[in-house]
Amino acid sequence: MGKALAGELTVAQVSYMVWLTSQCDVVAVGLSNETVNASCPTGRTRIRGREGGFRVLSTRRRPAQLGFYTQAELDGFSDIARYDGRSYHKSKPADYGLEPPASPRPTKSLCDDKRIIYLAEARELLESAIRLGMVSAESNRNVLPKYAWAVDEDGEVYEAKLGGDSRCYHGYRLSRDDQARKWILKEWKKRAGANS
Repeated sequence: MGKALAGELTVAQVSYMVWLTSQCDVVAVGLSNETVNASCPTGRTRIRGREGGFRVLSTRRRPAQLGFYTQAELDGFSDIARYDGRSYHKSKPADYGLEPPASPRPTKSLCDDKRIIYLAEARELLESAIRLGMVSAESNRNVLPKYAWAVDEDGEVYEAKLGGDSRCYHGYRLSRDDQARKWILKEWKKRAGANS
């Protein structure tokens, strides 16, 4: 372990890059064919190398490790966070009062492609996500987490993202082929089960 094949990085080099870039928003993944385990701000990350170069994964698109935030911090976030939605994530206007009411963009995921999500439910999902710690780990603990994730009663996974306003989120459903979806479902079941 630690020896590099021609044109590949050693496990130590990959581990160092993971640590270094975990201080930013991304993790650079090297070429090693071995599995690398590395600690990142968002928790323990398993990385498998691939041939053909680096691939970049966002460290923020996974929930922070349990205990990264105290429950008091999470409750404080929940008290100030707001959900306002975005018309480009909507095909149906529902009760959001947006202008324009619905203006879906082909490059944006929809929150309501399966069913209408009313504002009260969106706010409840956001509040549950934050209180369960299903949020991204931020180095600055004085700001709201950039991402929050929730799962509805049908098992659909939603991602909320902090917008331009420092306390307003908008959300969208994660498709079944989104690589973050599996992690979110697993963590949600574990954390929601522990709090039921």
